[in-house]
Order: sequence, then C-alpha cells, then structure tokens
Amino acid sequence: MGNGAGHLWSPEFTESYFMNRLISSVLLTLALTGCGADVVSTAVTEAQLSAQQAKQGKQLEDQVQNQLDAAMQTEQDRMRRAEEEANQ
Repeated sequence: MGNGAGHLWSPEFTESYFMNRLISSVLLTLALTGCGADVVSTAVTEAQLSAQQAKQGKQLEDQVQNQLDAAMQTEQDRMRRAEEEANQ
C-alpha cells in the first residue's frame, strides 16, 4: 500500500486539519447563506416598491375618477341651467 500518504490515520489528517476543514465548511456555508439573504432582501425590496407603485397607481386612479365626476357634475349643472332658461 505504499507509504500510507492520504490514509485516514496518517499524520496528514491531524486534529488541526479537521478543524481547518470544519472552519472552511462553516465559512462556505455562511457565505452561501449570505447570498441567499441577499436574494431575499432584494425580493423584499422589490415587493415593497411594487406595493408602493400599486398604492400610487390607486391614488392616481382615484384622482382621475374625482376629476371625471366633477366634470360630469359640471356638465349636468350646465344642462339643467340651460333647460331652466329654455322653460322660462
């Protein structure tokens, strides 16, 4: 079997080697989790912006509807006055 290099019980696989591997694995996991948090954070921000745009759109729709209602009321008042003048 050769000189035993790479074997589980060889001096290469000491406690510090396993600790370094564990720390590397933890750091990699944290880095990947951080990327996931970035994606979630971006999605939340986009959802908030979308909700804000929807709110602004609803406000604009309400303003336009109020302007249309006011214009219709003005026209109805004008027609009523014209009829009253014609009937006198």
